[in-house]
Amino acid sequence: MGDFETAQVDALPRWLRDREGDAFARSFGKTKDNELTLLKGAVKLPWPTVGPDDALARQGRDRSIRRAPIETSNQYRTRLLDPWTFWKRGGTKRGIVQLFEPYGYTTSTAHVLNNHEADWDGNTVWWSRFFIFLDPGVFGIGFTDDKNWDDAGNYDDGGVWDSSATVADLDYLRASIRDMKWPGAYPVAIAAFLDPNDNGDGFWNSGGFYDDGGFWDEFEEGFYNDVTYWLLGETWDQHLWLGGGAGIWDEPGAVWGDFVPPTGGWTVE
Repeated sequence: MGDFETAQVDALPRWLRDREGDAFARSFGKTKDNELTLLKGAVKLPWPTVGPDDALARQGRDRSIRRAPIETSNQYRTRLLDPWTFWKRGGTKRGIVQLFEPYGYTTSTAHVLNNHEADWDGNTVWWSRFFIFLDPGVFGIGFTDDKNWDDAGNYDDGGVWDSSATVADLDYLRASIRDMKWPGAYPVAIAAFLDPNDNGDGFWNSGGFYDDGGFWDEFEEGFYNDVTYWLLGETWDQHLWLGGGAGIWDEPGAVWGDFVPPTGGWTVE
């Protein structure tokens, strides 16, 4: 029996101590014990070290730290325990890099480049743009390619084309990068190098490569490109470096000149 359940019976006057009186007192005391348990749980809810797993989303909301889909509850708790370090890096390159740390990237393998450092498309005027370059993932760390064309569970796994990343991964990255960047910055793309041992099949619609029966994203004579691009913000003439045909920027129904949102919108959870 709980403390209140016992105490309630002990507190009964002698003339009420019978079967019915004890039962009523135990029931009344048990209700108080249940309420006390709920109160103790509620007090623990804001704290990652003692709160339950289902409170982590709210704790993340309070700290404005999103959870990466790859993170376990304990890994996420570790990040939630130090929001001061996380947010003192806000608006910096280091702040952007830390968003990739759940996937195993470090300052040595994730690189944030300002517009003048990237030499992206020859535009040196748009100073507010920045880009993120990811080194190839190896040994289960970072993002890798999807291997053979038509491998079961790879190209048609519901994930992101040509990589081990998922839609949920990119939702997390797109939303978190927008949270972390300084207000005047415009993120353009994540350029992910997927495989350290090959040099790329290019992109969808690269003639003769994507459907050649070989490994997706491997080297082909006369074509050198081992990068896949995940858009963060729309830019003029992006079809030129995305490897597609003309007409992307002006296609019917396209939304031009804005951040690329996560599939679920700009939500915290």
